[in-house]
Amino acid sequence: MQVYDVQLLQAKFADRTAKVDAYFTHRTNLVLNQTVLKLGEYNLTCVPAVLGMTSAQLLAVLTASEVSLFSRFTTGVNTLILVFDAPEAKSAARFHIRVHLASITPVPERKNVCWLAVEFKSVPSELVEILGTFWEEQALRLETYESMGNDEIEVSETEQALLGCSNEAWVVEGNSTWKVGLVRLSTKRAVLELPSDATLPLGKPELHLRLNFKAGPLQVSGSLGTDAVFSLEFSNELLTLLEDYNFRKTLLKKRNAKGEDR
Repeated sequence: MQVYDVQLLQAKFADRTAKVDAYFTHRTNLVLNQTVLKLGEYNLTCVPAVLGMTSAQLLAVLTASEVSLFSRFTTGVNTLILVFDAPEAKSAARFHIRVHLASITPVPERKNVCWLAVEFKSVPSELVEILGTFWEEQALRLETYESMGNDEIEVSETEQALLGCSNEAWVVEGNSTWKVGLVRLSTKRAVLELPSDATLPLGKPELHLRLNFKAGPLQVSGSLGTDAVFSLEFSNELLTLLEDYNFRKTLLKKRNAKGEDR
């Protein structure tokens, strides 16, 4: 097991934050449903959405009266409890972090859902190591994302089964969706076949491409150019799926080569 210098990690990643998505929870073993923000005598169940070494953004369901009540705790020191499963240990790692509740902000168009921004007064060295290790791994995955960016996969009928992805996709902007054809795919871009009878949001930022993988739908952020190329932002999930495809492709080639040698 690699040993990390905690002080070095803290200095390197002090300002970094991570989106708490399915990949993050899988890699760090964060137990989402055991996150608690202790405000005085109240224990507020939250869901971490963004996590760093100096702050966190939490989501919680609060009524208007609860927002008013908990806003009183923005002047003192509170406690955030984060729990990480530790498969190699007998019990989970439970961190009690002293925090300042900076703000409570309603999430637009989501009834009773609020953002809670907390700033850490101190951070356990174990949490620094967990987050620092995750970001060190992410740096390597970003390199892979770049190196595989030009390796476009033709989403033909024969490749769809091996890739586990349909050649149907959807461009998403807010509540609007446009069905498109998926012609080629890599970690960095998707070449699309656009419908002739629809006006798509070309050149606009903050779009999403919804891909129809056998493992489940995957939505990746990016932008759509006039050349029908959707530029994809880094996605851990997409990178993993394409790495799996390359692995299966390599195995298939080896099996075919052995068959020819017989």
